[in-house]
Amino acid sequence: PISRVNLGNDEPDWHEIMQHEPAKTEVPKFLDARDCREAADSRFAAAIEKYHVEMNGFREELLQTVADMFNSRSSKLDDYERMLKQEYLSNDEMRASMQSKLEASANAAQNMFETLMKRVMQQSPQPQPQDAS
Repeated sequence: PISRVNLGNDEPDWHEIMQHEPAKTEVPKFLDARDCREAADSRFAAAIEKYHVEMNGFREELLQTVADMFNSRSSKLDDYERMLKQEYLSNDEMRASMQSKLEASANAAQNMFETLMKRVMQQSPQPQPQDAS
């Protein structure tokens, strides 16, 4: 006789069990159903594995696409930032240059005005008082 204690993970001797009714008709049904369930489990495990592999591939493709988009935009933004910095520096240099030229021009104009005023003062005849007679 087979007991539950010594069964463990081993399969019982199904032929011995099927010697008696109702096991004679029920055990083959049980074994067929178990085989169907194991086949279904196997197909399900294979489908899950296939799905897992496909999802990993899809995830990798998606992540690569997102990374490529990020890198592309990041690269463009870095280029724009560099261009803006160069423009700001160029504008500041141009402003400083223009300011120094304006100051030099203003000084030159002031010197020319002073020189002109000195000439005018030297060349002007002194007004002579007129006689009231």
